[in-house]
Amino acid sequence: MTLGDLQALLNDSRQNAAKLESLKQTVEAQARLIEELKRSNGNSSRSSESDLSGLKSRIDEQGRGLAALQSQVGDLKRSSGSNASSNDLSSLKNDISNTRSDLNALKSTVSTLSTLSNRVK
Repeated sequence: MTLGDLQALLNDSRQNAAKLESLKQTVEAQARLIEELKRSNGNSSRSSESDLSGLKSRIDEQGRGLAALQSQVGDLKRSSGSNASSNDLSSLKNDISNTRSDLNALKSTVSTLSTLSNRVK
């Protein structure tokens, strides 16, 4: 080996060390970005869970309200005379029934979203 060969090896070694340092910095930057993404997804996920929970509570509350209305309509229908027509009461009862069906469909959708949200984690 000559002095020129040694200098060439030394230069190659320095270049390789510089490339390694550059790659190390890239990996560290990517690791930081991954951690930020994890934190961001965690916060977003917690927020989504909170939103879904709140939505479920409101749906349950509306369901209870609809049940109470349906009961009142039934009572009114039984005791109705000349004050309210049977057709009006039947129409109102159908509206409540349709709203209940829509509410159940929404509840199912929220449940599906909750399940999908848990799978994404």
